[in-house]
Amino acid sequence: MYPAGGTYQGLIIDLSKTERATGQLFPGEFDEGKRLYDRQRIADIGNGDL
Repeated sequence: MYPAGGTYQGLIIDLSKTERATGQLFPGEFDEGKRLYDRQRIADIGNGDL
């Protein structure tokens, strides 16, 4: 996990920054459609649906 932003921004910003850093370290491995995490699942957790 790559910590980024202020502590008030939470884990979602950390996931986003980790994914961005991974894309820079491994170009072509995580193009559009290939993600490190399921965005819908994160949204469901944040909304209390899971």
